[in-house]
Amino acid sequence: MTFANLLDRIGGVGTFQILHSLLLAFPVCMVACHNFLQNFTAAFPAHHCEPKPGLNGMEGLSYQDLLRVTVPTDERGLPARCQRFKEPQWSFLNFNGTLANITEIETEPCVDGWVYDKSVIRSSIITEVRFHVVMLEWMPVKGRTLAGTFIGYVFTSGQMVLSGLAYAIRDWRWLQFSVTAPFYLFFIYSWFLQESGRWLILNGKTDQALTNLRRVAKMNGKLEEGLKLTKEEVISQMQNEISNRKSSHTILDLIRTPGMRRITGCLMMVWFSTSFAYYGLAMDLQKFGISIYLVQFCFGAIDVPAKFVAALTMSYIGRRVTQGTFLILAGSMIIANIFVPIDMRALRTALAALGKGFCASAFMCAYLYSGELFPTEIRQTGMGFSDMNARVGSVVAPVIHLIGDHIPILPAVIFGTAPVLSGIAAICLLTETRNRPLLDTIKEVEEKRLKKIWIKEDEVKLEIELLNKKPDTFKETI
Repeated sequence: MTFANLLDRIGGVGTFQILHSLLLAFPVCMVACHNFLQNFTAAFPAHHCEPKPGLNGMEGLSYQDLLRVTVPTDERGLPARCQRFKEPQWSFLNFNGTLANITEIETEPCVDGWVYDKSVIRSSIITEVRFHVVMLEWMPVKGRTLAGTFIGYVFTSGQMVLSGLAYAIRDWRWLQFSVTAPFYLFFIYSWFLQESGRWLILNGKTDQALTNLRRVAKMNGKLEEGLKLTKEEVISQMQNEISNRKSSHTILDLIRTPGMRRITGCLMMVWFSTSFAYYGLAMDLQKFGISIYLVQFCFGAIDVPAKFVAALTMSYIGRRVTQGTFLILAGSMIIANIFVPIDMRALRTALAALGKGFCASAFMCAYLYSGELFPTEIRQTGMGFSDMNARVGSVVAPVIHLIGDHIPILPAVIFGTAPVLSGIAAICLLTETRNRPLLDTIKEVEEKRLKKIWIKEDEVKLEIELLNKKPDTFKETI
């Protein structure tokens, strides 16, 4: 509360906060490109087995005839990817109808390699083989939702930019370079970004915090207010938080007290399942059977209205309900796709895009909500731990896809169930943070939890007293 007052004195949401957010937005856009880059650098273009070298009679054959006599077709009538005939089937050249059952013809794996269709993707690796916390802590209460929404849209823009880059740059090496090189620009100007004033004060670095606060005041047109600030005043404003703060914290502090255990446990589920379902959908674009450039763009575009709705609900309803509802909706879309026939590609793509949009909204809410739930003295640790769980989810997601080779329905069931369960847990177990000041210490978290328990106990005692008095009141009326 007190540091928020300091921010209001030096301009609130002013020039510094806007510029600070813009500077942090650039790497977020680049991160989004990197997160989905594998859809293009590791894309599986259409391919088939390389014919046996040295076969007689292959001269003068068209490409389609060559495929006809050397490679069997799959159930869709397309060249099989991983098998070829042991011997060329010359009789197929004179057959104009649907080929008869060829399961009895002897085949072999692609022992001489593959031929790849380079008309869409010129090359890929297949063919040849953090910011929210710093922004949040410099943002007053009234600007936090706006800042979180802004970053969410920057991430979405990164996905859409990627589709255009991948369409223009078909070679995976140059695509990788184009997405990675801009990070050097961020590395250069990142030295000029301001460390969190709240964190500096709580860690005994008051002089640096005072310097940063005065810089912010100057940029926000509040130079005189900034010069009025003194080291003693800053320390006095946050004396309660400083006196309650431990000298150091470890990751164990996330689970040491009951209140922190509840927050950490629920957020572990939320971050894991959101990332798990998000990348489960976003990293398997080729299964939709249409241009991966178009699917990538559409999957990014769907985030725009979804995140707008999330921003409204976070601002007017609350973070807790927004977080839980979007997770439940995301899981429901994934599960619903189980019952849609494979040949209804448009509907399956639409449901998957909606599911991915809901996951993106849940992700945007999670970044803001988690930063508000974790107290300042351990916020960095908490957000890092949360993000680690998200990365675990993104790593596990491709493994679940492999299960689909054996039990096709199981990946969708798993990807859909996880966000539904974590959404229910978020609604039932987490507390609301909308329009409330950031907590600075773990002690404040526990005091807030105990206050709720005391209020509930008082309500129960009052209800018991009223119930005990009801019979007497009834007798008096008679």
